[in-house]
Amino acid sequence: MPKALMIGGVFLLARDPHSLAEWYQRHLGWQLRYLADERTYYIELYYQPTDHPEQRQHLVYAIMPGDPGEPGRGHIVNYRVDDIDAIVASLEESGVETSPVTVGPDADGQGKFARLQDPEGHRIELWQHLDDS
Repeated sequence: MPKALMIGGVFLLARDPHSLAEWYQRHLGWQLRYLADERTYYIELYYQPTDHPEQRQHLVYAIMPGDPGEPGRGHIVNYRVDDIDAIVASLEESGVETSPVTVGPDADGQGKFARLQDPEGHRIELWQHLDDS
């Protein structure tokens, strides 16, 4: 069965991404990089999985432009998955509505993405990195 492998990223929507990025730098010490095309500030937090220490992985923390809405609604949890098409098909078979799977840039090249909400309304993004091979 395809599965989520880990959290791939956390994305905060902000009315003023620049000011919020400065707040995180000042109070948490994070030096967020700026991605001009998307007006997004981000940092990649690296680790090595214990079951595959030879593989270096990362979690993306990003502040992106958008209306965060009501408190608790201005975020998206991104899950790295091993087979996005199979997971989306399984969700849809179970009656869970998802966005179409799209291909776009990720931190290491290209990835596949889909969005949905959990039963409590939390926003979720599924992500599968596309290998260059």
